[in-house]
Amino acid sequence: MFKQVIDSFQKGFSLANKSWGLFLFWFIFSTISGIPNLLGDSFIKVTLQIVGFLLVFFIGSGFSFSLPIFLVEKQQGKTLKLGNILSTTLRSTKRLILFTILTILFLILTLILSSLLIFTAQFIYEGNLNFLENSTLGFELITSITMVLFIGLYSFLTFASIYFSLEKQSVFSSVKKSISLSFKNLNFIVILFVINVFTFFVLVLFLNNYQNPYQLFIMNIIYAYELLLLTAASLIFYQNLAGTGKSDHQEK
Repeated sequence: MFKQVIDSFQKGFSLANKSWGLFLFWFIFSTISGIPNLLGDSFIKVTLQIVGFLLVFFIGSGFSFSLPIFLVEKQQGKTLKLGNILSTTLRSTKRLILFTILTILFLILTLILSSLLIFTAQFIYEGNLNFLENSTLGFELITSITMVLFIGLYSFLTFASIYFSLEKQSVFSSVKKSISLSFKNLNFIVILFVINVFTFFVLVLFLNNYQNPYQLFIMNIIYAYELLLLTAASLIFYQNLAGTGKSDHQEK
């Protein structure tokens, strides 16, 4: 099984490197959406940041859930056209509206729970946790805990886009089947989780200035390529399971 996991990442890497059109689409979109971060402090900046976040979250969800379709077309040697990418992404976005809203609410709830965890620890240790005296450090710690929890859940949803786009399942059915398949293949999921967490903390440590255009540029490159690579690896892994009859891809 470990050999199958390594093979999936090797072939996924090759497939991702043949799909630069998809990389450029998401990189350009996320970069344009991040322009408000470069503006000076103002009400307009905050407004544009919120709009940009929502656009990236909604359109990004539609794009990421459509990626398996595009990658399969690339495997078949088809040429990816911008119009097709846009139309497919928008159709997926419409199907994902409710799920995306629930995901945003989940993020907010996770942030609240993480904050409660920090303040509970502060109370238990009777104020000995001095990091909360530094609001910036406290916020970064809460954000890190929230992101690790979110990345953990996200890793178990890696097959959801495949069920959603290729198997034409509903989003909630796709999520359910993805979690089920992920628990059966924890060796693959653990690697995805480690890669995602490593990337997150590297970016936090070295590229954490969203008002620096160069750092913003590099972050978008890394995130865009990571999304493409891990989706490609997950698709290859799923196709290998389907070939051995272990993917439950015909489950109703």
